Amino acid sequence: MTDAHHPGAGSAEVQEVSARAESYLADLRDWLTIPSISSDLAHGDDLTRSARWLATTLRRDGWPVARVWDDGSARPAVHATWRGDGPTVLVYGHHDVAPIRDVQGWRYPPFEPTLRDGALVARGARNKGLLTSVRLAIAAHLAVTGRTSPAANLVLLAEGAGAVGSQHLERLVAAHRPELDCELLLMFAPAPSAAEPVLLGELGVPALPGLPVQDGAACGAEDSTHQDEQLSTSLLLHNAVRLAGLLGGLHRNPARIDLLDHGSAA
Repeated sequence: MTDAHHPGAGSAEVQEVSARAESYLADLRDWLTIPSISSDLAHGDDLTRSARWLATTLRRDGWPVARVWDDGSARPAVHATWRGDGPTVLVYGHHDVAPIRDVQGWRYPPFEPTLRDGALVARGARNKGLLTSVRLAIAAHLAVTGRTSPAANLVLLAEGAGAVGSQHLERLVAAHRPELDCELLLMFAPAPSAAEPVLLGELGVPALPGLPVQDGAACGAEDSTHQDEQLSTSLLLHNAVRLAGLLGGLHRNPARIDLLDHGSAA
């Protein structure tokens, strides 16, 4: 069935996401222990560890190509591709995190992920959680459709400097423009994101509005340091179900990008 909250997604997607939720949340908690703070180059090794963690995990998921792009800035990105038979969709997110300026304002250590009242509390829970929802969505999509590759040509870019502004991204796109060609952009980064206008301007493609669905906390300033950063686990799973359903829509009619819902995500 479909509903207003999961247009294009049915009970099959819900079941597949639910069946995998525990494993993907465990992955996320492991990733969140890496203090990939991009504004402090003393954390350059941590950023590299975070990028390698993601590339390795994507290859384990089945992505044929997942590699680290290191431009010498100590803020490496991850680029991955998975060829399908539909339109080319670029999914953007970032694996770096904002600094902790006031650790005394946190109830829990920021790099020791904690589940509390249905939310995952850790620095990076939002942006790394959103990328985890993409991984989970693709796994559910493949299980529901019985496909061995997605119903789209997927390109994933996980930037290593998303929390420090857009100049790094501008250089990254200029250096790798052919590898980022796409027909549609999906922003899986906390809003507002300085990356979106850069990518829209450089790539000249439309962005899909309404994804990901974010709660009020996730829409606040990401570098707020006076309180715990948290992401609702139900929201993470909701986004995975929604994206899995949208990819399933492409499977049912792969020639039509418009099968992706361009309406409200409310």
